[in-house]
Amino acid sequence: SKVTKVDDARSTLYIAKLEHNGGCNAPPAALVNLLRAASKELELNVSDEERMLSPDDEALFRHHLIFMHGRHKFQFSAKERQQLAEYLARGGMIMADSICASKSFTTALRRELNEALADRPLQRIPPTHRLFTDACGGADIREVTLRDPMMGDGDQPIAARERQVEAQLEGVKIEERWAVIFSPYDISCAPESHEAVGC
Repeated sequence: SKVTKVDDARSTLYIAKLEHNGGCNAPPAALVNLLRAASKELELNVSDEERMLSPDDEALFRHHLIFMHGRHKFQFSAKERQQLAEYLARGGMIMADSICASKSFTTALRRELNEALADRPLQRIPPTHRLFTDACGGADIREVTLRDPMMGDGDQPIAARERQVEAQLEGVKIEERWAVIFSPYDISCAPESHEAVGC
């Protein structure tokens, strides 16, 4: 019935991916696979429909959560920074990830967030925060496996050492909520089952 379709649409969580010129769609299936896993494991009504949005698109404000990842340096315009700051101030949230722990993407993200939110720098989310526990309905991730690439003579990794470490996420806090959550380590490749030593 029409009522059911409207109700389903209203109860569905849509998550968009933020466009930028730093490799915003690599790996391309990471977000879709993550959304499918969230829908199944957490029993959430999450759409796996791919939505790419520019930071200055007004549709940004129709999404509670925006996903952003990349592999290279990028830069936003002043208008894009202003709208992202407004989006976050109005209750929006950005989950960001540095593909293959890219230093150029991480540096660019820190710079762009600092430009947009000058009085709110990225800071480490305390490892004791409930976000890392099963208190929010997910898994306990206080300790995770980090694949640490070992570099060869050139710039390319030749092997990866795995070690158990305290989970490390950074964020930007607006009042009492984490409006930005950022992983400086690659979590995007996991939903695509990449086995490369740099992932």
